[in-house]
Amino acid sequence: MIIAERYILTRIAKIAGMTLGSLLGLVLMSQVLVFVNVVTDSGEAIWTFFSLAFLLIPSVGNIILPFALLIGICHTFNTMHTESEIIVLEAAGASRALQIRPVMLLAAFLSAATLVNTLVVEPVANRHLRDVITASGSNLVRFAVRSGAFHQLEQDLFIEIAGQLPGGGFQGIMIVDVRDPQSELIYYAKRGQTTSREDQEILLLSDGEVHRRNARTSDVSIITFSTYALDFATFRSPQGSSSYFPKERSTIDLIYPDASDSQYQKQPHRFRSELHRRLSDWLYLPAFGLIALYFSVGARSHRQERLWAVAGAAATALAFRGGGFMVVGEAGRNIVNTVLVYLIPASAIAIFGYLLATGRQAVMSQRTIDRLAAFSDRLRTFLSRLERRRAAVPPSGGAAQP
Repeated sequence: MIIAERYILTRIAKIAGMTLGSLLGLVLMSQVLVFVNVVTDSGEAIWTFFSLAFLLIPSVGNIILPFALLIGICHTFNTMHTESEIIVLEAAGASRALQIRPVMLLAAFLSAATLVNTLVVEPVANRHLRDVITASGSNLVRFAVRSGAFHQLEQDLFIEIAGQLPGGGFQGIMIVDVRDPQSELIYYAKRGQTTSREDQEILLLSDGEVHRRNARTSDVSIITFSTYALDFATFRSPQGSSSYFPKERSTIDLIYPDASDSQYQKQPHRFRSELHRRLSDWLYLPAFGLIALYFSVGARSHRQERLWAVAGAAATALAFRGGGFMVVGEAGRNIVNTVLVYLIPASAIAIFGYLLATGRQAVMSQRTIDRLAAFSDRLRTFLSRLERRRAAVPPSGGAAQP
């Protein structure tokens, strides 16, 4: 690798790394805040909060990494255009392959890392994340004892405990579960206690009833029990199953699923969809690299053209990635969606690889640039006028001042 290629590779890697770190921090904060009630309400130590963030990195980073690479490529080449470095390279006789090789080398390395992440690291992290949340959920019961009122474990799931008995058990336990729109559940027990069975936290209820109401017919069925065991994993899962979900299973389990597994029997397509997702995500790294290259390589003299080229690269990449998200959930149901999971990123690789190999370049005429700039100005003017009109409207129920 010559000096110029190392220079391009280093700059792209630095920008992509900084972009990945920034985006990862923002997304992780929003994701961890979903579970913040588990940490704060349960009295868990602060390290649990950071454990949640650390365990979310493989799944979140898998989505962000292609966009970080795209931003790194576009920003690097745009800066080199601004500083006339691309013009100098081409004037010195350097071929366009000099600009393409370091990008594809980095994309190939990141593709391999993504494949290892999706097949091995991500499932392990998801399982540990589930375990952390479940363990914190058991402490939420103890918090409910101290609060003396209904406490929300998650959306549409509530628990109230009247008090704690001298032996460590609980009295007056009520759990309301309305997460399933088709069925509403109310658990009531005079006594209860937490215990462990086979490394699982169990809430053992005694002398109580379960009220199940059908939302469509409004029929109510009542089951009286002397003892009833609730797995704390059900507090974090609408399906009420303590087994791991497909995204938390190992890749071997997805390839060779257990036919007697209850989740596989109910939704086998989810196992197949998850497997196809893991086997296809790595394709977006070379696809995004080629998209960014097509819109970035080659000397450009007009600054506005370079800016619109970056916007074009981002819009094109979003279109392909959005299409992938749309079909991957249904990939296990029919062969069409299964093929599309691989065809969408593969078509991006083929199309933009061909355009680069044949020397094509995303060049916009000055007339097109002027039209886009004029449209942008009109849109900005329209939005500013709309904002002024909203500011001039008096509050509801009030009168405008003279």
